Amino acid sequence: MTKEYLITFNIEGIGGGSSYITVEDGKLSTISAEDEFYSILRKVEKAMIKDAEDEERSSIIDTLTKEQEEKLKEAHMKQYIGTDDDAPDDYEDWLTNDLSLDDLKLILK
Repeated sequence: MTKEYLITFNIEGIGGGSSYITVEDGKLSTISAEDEFYSILRKVEKAMIKDAEDEERSSIIDTLTKEQEEKLKEAHMKQYIGTDDDAPDDYEDWLTNDLSLDDLKLILK
C-alpha cells in the first residue's frame, strides 16, 4: 500500500508549490517533493538574489554617514557627464538605480 502526504511550500512573496511525500513498503520517498522544490528554486533564484541585494542596498543607503555620502558624491562626479545643475538629480538616480551593490561597497570601503 502507498500513502501520500501533501506538502506545500511558499517562498515569501515570490512563489511556491506543492508535491507529495510517499510511504510505500515501509520506505519514505521524498524525490517528487525535492524535485518540485528545486524546480521552483531554479525559477525564482534570480528574483531572490535581486530582492536580497535591493534590501541590502537600501539598508546601506539609509544609514550613510556624511563621510560616506561625500565619497559617493566624489565617485559620481568622476563619471558624470552633464551640467552642474543636473548633477544632484543624476546623483540620486545613479545611487539608487545605476550603482551596483558591489560597486557601492567598494566605494565605501
